[in-house]
Amino acid sequence: MNTPCPICRSPGGHVLYAAEGLPVLQNRTYATLEEAQASPTGTLELVQCTGCGFAYNAQFDETRMTYDDAYQNEQGHSGAFRGHLDQVCDIVFAAAGAKRSFLEIGCGKGTFLGLLKKRGARVR
Repeated sequence: MNTPCPICRSPGGHVLYAAEGLPVLQNRTYATLEEAQASPTGTLELVQCTGCGFAYNAQFDETRMTYDDAYQNEQGHSGAFRGHLDQVCDIVFAAAGAKRSFLEIGCGKGTFLGLLKKRGARVR
């Protein structure tokens, strides 16, 4: 492990867990069994920084990440998950009061933002 912490740049860290041969993208769909079996794999090296405590994959390589139409991480198709999102919308609206303008970072495909917007929120 020689990857510095992405938060504080500290060179030290403690390996919490390591595994090889894991799929690079767990939420990717493939047209055939052969494509799925040939999907790229990589190494996970979960490290906790001794400087700030942040945990990260020291082997992460963003050049291997492909977020295209075959990447599918949408959970909103599940009735149970939609119910959960509706409850979270209630909580967010109650906490926001009259301030109903939201910016969500890392929102995936925007399902939660869409629910907020349907309820009258301004979203960005």
